[in-house]
Amino acid sequence: RAATFSRSGLVYQFIIHSRSTMYHQEAQFVDAPTPLEDPDLMRMQYGCQDAPAPPLGVPLSDPQHRPFGVPYEEAPAPLPVEDPELMRLQLARQGFRINSMNMRDAATGQVLWEQHDWDCSSHETQAQVPKEILSCQRVSREINFSSQQQMSALRLVQRILFNGQLLEEWNFAFGFVIPNSTNTWQQTIEAAEEEEMIPAELLSGKTFIDTAFYDGDDLIASQKIQLFYV
Repeated sequence: RAATFSRSGLVYQFIIHSRSTMYHQEAQFVDAPTPLEDPDLMRMQYGCQDAPAPPLGVPLSDPQHRPFGVPYEEAPAPLPVEDPELMRLQLARQGFRINSMNMRDAATGQVLWEQHDWDCSSHETQAQVPKEILSCQRVSREINFSSQQQMSALRLVQRILFNGQLLEEWNFAFGFVIPNSTNTWQQTIEAAEEEEMIPAELLSGKTFIDTAFYDGDDLIASQKIQLFYV
């Protein structure tokens, strides 16, 4: 016959052997299930179905909230709260897209180059531009873009590189962007003096435009464009 009882979280098991009219008892210690595992022990110790749970965030080491027999351990730390500014920036980057772009002779309005379905996913892309554009004194560029998030100070920075050397840097400011909007942004680019112009044959394939869109000081999107003059 075997009988068990609980005291101080330990279970004593008595094995009773019957030998004629004499009884021999042996005591053994066995691993006790924790109160949170054995519902019968919980009812014996607490008089209820379940062990009382400590309030959220209270360590189990607190004697007022740690049930008798529960091992010492700290309650799990709360998950870190996402930085609202980082979340806003991530959403702004995901929701920004260039839809199309074109360039015109600012004097005549003639469209010299245009590109629809702009690939925003690649870090580097190529553009084939007619070499006649280099003879224009002023070029009007139109960018059509969409933004799912509000931006307070959208701006564009472009660095013109030739053979890896910086030739020019252009800065354009758009300003406030309405959330869930599609916008058209026109910019005018002045050509260099004729004697300073580099021939199209030398520029083609060796000219890159590092393009970066910012909301204030926060980078939203960037891309490197390799130019070929055809």
